[in-house]
Amino acid sequence: MMNRLIFTSEPGQRYSFAMGDRKVTISFRYNLAINRFTFSLSIDEAEVLSGRRLVTNVDLLKPFAFGVGALIAYDPDGRGREATLENLARGDVRVAHVFP
Repeated sequence: MMNRLIFTSEPGQRYSFAMGDRKVTISFRYNLAINRFTFSLSIDEAEVLSGRRLVTNVDLLKPFAFGVGALIAYDPDGRGREATLENLARGDVRVAHVFP
């Protein structure tokens, strides 16, 4: 199953999902200095990751084995675009939470 996260032009965004009896919350914050988003992850209201950079074409959760699926930012056209505020708001870069 996949949840596509729809971004707006707001610098802070938050998404929550129920996965069985677990609650997963992913918060994104735009960092003007690096022109990128960072994200934090909470599982059952406990923050387990904070300030991780949102980069494209990588499963951002894989190294941590939390058992809450994958988080992937991608350029659907394969043009190599970065996860900037403008690209995410326009849909030029998309973010998906994928889980079994």
